Amino acid sequence: MSRPLNNYKLKFLFIKLKKIMNLNFSNIYIGILILLLITFLFLFLSKFLSKKNLEDKIIVLEKTDKTQSNISPYDISFRLGLSYLQKRQYDKAVQQFENCLNTWNKNDMLSLGVLYNTLGFCYYKSNQLKTAGYYYKQAILLLPDYTSALNNLAMVFERQANKDKAIEMYKKVLSYDSMNLTAKERCLVLSKLN
Repeated sequence: MSRPLNNYKLKFLFIKLKKIMNLNFSNIYIGILILLLITFLFLFLSKFLSKKNLEDKIIVLEKTDKTQSNISPYDISFRLGLSYLQKRQYDKAVQQFENCLNTWNKNDMLSLGVLYNTLGFCYYKSNQLKTAGYYYKQAILLLPDYTSALNNLAMVFERQANKDKAIEMYKKVLSYDSMNLTAKERCLVLSKLN
């Protein structure tokens, strides 16, 4: 008794499948195009709104009176620097981060190390490798186990074609973080270049 019922279900499913397959190809094509268009519009609008929010944030921070605000002047400069960094405006970011450096609490070693590393990154992205290396070294002097700064300094050495120093830095990273994928991969690649 259950067997005829199963056959009936199979026939019903077959008929439904046949109807679906008989859909006009152009309707499917138009549906796919509309779906792609909606996806593209969503991505475009989210990127546009993100950029607009970043622009608004910069305008507000630039207009903030550093003497009247309840936010410290170096914090405003730091936020502005981060915003410029997001926009890949490295020269403007450097100006803001250097303003921070002049007013930053010199006893705040952790934040100061991060600030030096960030300055190094800006200079690195501007292809000013010697200056980038200087700031990475400053970060490492304050925070010897700061693996991000060590990795970044190794990348500077690589770009300067100083393979031995790069390997040395990557090995130093691995001494602090044996699972660091960047250091492992770069050590391996550079070692094979001998």
